[in-house]
Amino acid sequence: MSGTERLYFARCVCFFKDANDVHYIGLRWLSEIPGVVLDPASQMAPFTMAPLWETKSFDILPASVILNGALVLPAAGKLWAIMSPREEQHYLSCNFQNAAAH
Repeated sequence: MSGTERLYFARCVCFFKDANDVHYIGLRWLSEIPGVVLDPASQMAPFTMAPLWETKSFDILPASVILNGALVLPAAGKLWAIMSPREEQHYLSCNFQNAAAH
């Protein structure tokens, strides 16, 4: 990845393929907590679910964009991404800061 690329989390809504057998994923974005890459207490990446009523909260992308899966658990009004050490290192290298821009 170049220094300008970022990694994002989303919840899968559905998988489908077109007439040419190209696979796609329908997804709903998870929103970053502004200014927090990893929570200092839990050392996990916190998110909220993108608003259901906003069309920019959803996308359809080629399934090939999927890099990893993460276990995402709800707690204390947030969603927490639990990553392996390798996944976390990759996430931090691409997302060393955030302004919750998507």
